[in-house]
Amino acid sequence: AFERHMEQVVRVAQRHPGLTVVLDHLGKPPLGDAQAMERWQTQLEAIAACPNVVAKVSGLATSGNGDFAAAADLALELFGAERLMVGSDWPIAPRPLDLGSGFALVLEHVRSWSEADARAVTHETAKRVYRRLGEADPT
Repeated sequence: AFERHMEQVVRVAQRHPGLTVVLDHLGKPPLGDAQAMERWQTQLEAIAACPNVVAKVSGLATSGNGDFAAAADLALELFGAERLMVGSDWPIAPRPLDLGSGFALVLEHVRSWSEADARAVTHETAKRVYRRLGEADPT
C-alpha cells in the first residue's frame, strides 16, 4: 500500500493470473503532492490494467491533505465499480468502523456515484472477492 509496492503489485498479478490481488488504500496516494500524485496515477493505471487486481477505497480521508475525491474518482474510472470496494481503517482506526477517522467521508463520496456503482463498491465487490468459507465460487 505504498509507492515502493506498486510495481510489485503488477509483477505479482502478472505472474499469478489466477490469484485475486487486493490493492489496499488505493496504494496510498500522496494526496496534496502534485508531482508524487502523477507517479501514483501512472502506477495505478498499470495496476488497473491487470484484470485480477481489485482495489480498496479506504484509508484515504486520513492520508496526506485528505483531499481524496479525485483519487477515488480516478480509481472508479480505471477499475470500474466491479473491481473496487470500500474498507475501513480498522485496526488502525481507534475503533472498528470508526466513522470519525475518515470512513464516513469516504463512504459519503462513494455514495455520490451512481446507485449501481455505489452498490457494487459498498457490497457486491467485497462479497464476490471475500467469499465465506464453504460458499460456492460464483464464477
